[in-house]
This record gives sequence, C-alpha cells and structure tokens, in this order.
Amino acid sequence: MKKPTIHDVAHAAGVSPATVSRVINGDPSVGPSYREKVEAAVALLSFRPQLSARAIRGGHTGLLGMLLPRLDLDTFTGMADGAMREAAALGCGIVLMNSEGSSSVEQERLLQLSRMPIDGLIFRPVSRYTSFEQAQSLTGIPVVGLSVPSGPASVPGIPVAAEHSAYIAAKYLLRIGRRRIAITVSFREMAISSVEELERMTPESCAPIGVQRYKGYRRALEEAQIPFDPSLILFHGYTKEGGHAAAAQLLSMDIPADALICANDEAALGALTFLREQGVTVPQQISLIGFDDSAICRATSPTLTSVNFHSVDVGRQAVRILRALIAGQQPDPNDFVCRASLVIRGSTCAPVRPKGR
Repeated sequence: MKKPTIHDVAHAAGVSPATVSRVINGDPSVGPSYREKVEAAVALLSFRPQLSARAIRGGHTGLLGMLLPRLDLDTFTGMADGAMREAAALGCGIVLMNSEGSSSVEQERLLQLSRMPIDGLIFRPVSRYTSFEQAQSLTGIPVVGLSVPSGPASVPGIPVAAEHSAYIAAKYLLRIGRRRIAITVSFREMAISSVEELERMTPESCAPIGVQRYKGYRRALEEAQIPFDPSLILFHGYTKEGGHAAAAQLLSMDIPADALICANDEAALGALTFLREQGVTVPQQISLIGFDDSAICRATSPTLTSVNFHSVDVGRQAVRILRALIAGQQPDPNDFVCRASLVIRGSTCAPVRPKGR
C-alpha cells in the first residue's frame, strides 16, 4: 500500500501543501480551523512526515519516543530512567512525553510524536488497551507497549504483573495471620463501583489493572480457604484522598478489617495518615500494603510494605525490544517478562493477640 504524501494530506484537508508543512512544523501563524483540518487529514490518512534527512535516505534517526501517563510517580519515572540509560548505552536518544493522566491529552501527544523523526515508540496508555492500536495506526512505526494485556495484544510489549502483585500481597498477609483483608480496586477514567461489575469483567483477556488485582486477591483467599466478603472490596482512587476515603470506609465496617491493600503508595500514605488521626495503630491493628515501592515507603512512620515492579528494568527491557524490532530482529523472550516482588517493611506484622488467649 502506497504511503500517503504531503500532497495527499493537502488534498484531503482542502489546503495547500505549504499549509500542511507549516502545521506539521508547528508554525503558530496557521489559524485554528486550518490546523484542525490538517490534523484530521493526518490522522485519517495515517500520515507520518519524515522530518529527518537520514530518514529520507532510508536510514534511522537514532531517536526513540516514549509516552507515559504521568511523570510525578516513581513507577513511571523509573521506567523513563531505565529507558534513557539503556538508550544511551546503545547510542540512542529518547524523546520523552507524558499524557498528564488524560486520554485526550494522550491523543494529542501521540499526534505530536507522529510528526517527529523517531524510529519507534515506547507507550504506556492512561487507561485503555485500545490505545495501543491507535498508537500503532497513528505513528506507523514500531510500538512497544508497557502494561500490555497478559493475553493476546495488538502490539508487542511487557505485561503488567497486576494479578500476581495483588496475589503476593494478599498471600503474605494471610501467611502472617491476617484474615479480614480489604483491598482497594481502582480504575482510571472508568466508573466501576460494584463487585458485580468486577465479576462481569474478570473473563476478559484485556481486563483493566483493577480487575486483574481483584482476581489475584480472590485467588489468594481461595487457596487459603478464606470466605470471600464483598464488603472488603473498596472502590477508591490512586491518590492520598482515595487512601483516606478507603481507610474511613474500613473503620465504618460492622466487622473490622485487620489489613488493607491500597491502590498505590500514595493512597497508602493517605490511609496511614487517616488511621493515625483516628488513633488506630499501624501495623498492630491494621496492616497496610501499597504498590510501586516508591520513595514514600521509606519516608513514612512506620515504613511502608509495598510491591516493587522493577520499573527501571522494565524501561531497559522496552528499549531492547524496540531496538530489535526496528532492526528487523527477534527480541529476547526474557525482555517480555515483568517481575513483581514484595518489599516487607514496618507497616505489616502478625496480629497482636490479647494476653491470656
């Protein structure tokens, strides 16, 4: 299939090739209506301008794109750090962008990246797995996904160990004697608020991270033969406020919980702060676990037990996979593996039994 040219885009947009060129190069003098027409035509035709002389000659630019949801969380900064280190070691550069936690901004960033002379893209979508297909279609270059579904995926990439991470967190709490374990199930840009909705989504091969964590949690309970209590599934966000709300809901239960698996470390900090304000001792009365093993974990009192996703390694692996794809080679199968391990600190302990029992 013939690749679309700048003249094809101009014809589709009803403007001159010069106007298309000015839009592509970010010329601020182009009016909004013309810009919108050109951008729509670029997306419709999957046009990727070749901005580099090296690319025009059929070579590579040595630049790789990377688009992450946020750059204020340790998991994503770790991925970026690993990718930049590996790229530098391989003689490449990284064009790094973030989506500001918004799917609409994500689409804008993908369009911007499609105009740049990058050889390939490392992409972690904000929330929807369908974004992988959109990224592939829009850019027309090799794309490596981060946190791809564990089943068949539209692009090659590294799956998130979401189910396993919740499983090892719940299993550890059960092993040390906790029995009423609550878990916060979080979703970005999705209104999921009931166990019934979770259950309907569990058979999906491309289930969101929140659903995968729910499955891992249920598996740990089943293996330990602990009855499932739907009231222990909490629906709150990945923020301090979300953790605060989860802890408040926990304390309002008729039958107290003795452990809480939070959405992430930031939420765990919110839960810890609220519990301390209410006079609840952590970890003796309620044990807490977070996700991401961020710097927060070592700054709290007590320090926070958390799941480490080895994000720096993930960034390095993604670069190696992408470089292999660009070169037409087969990536190392080991680079498609995402690990998760539990880092045990001061926010978890065995229940304190009253004396004389």
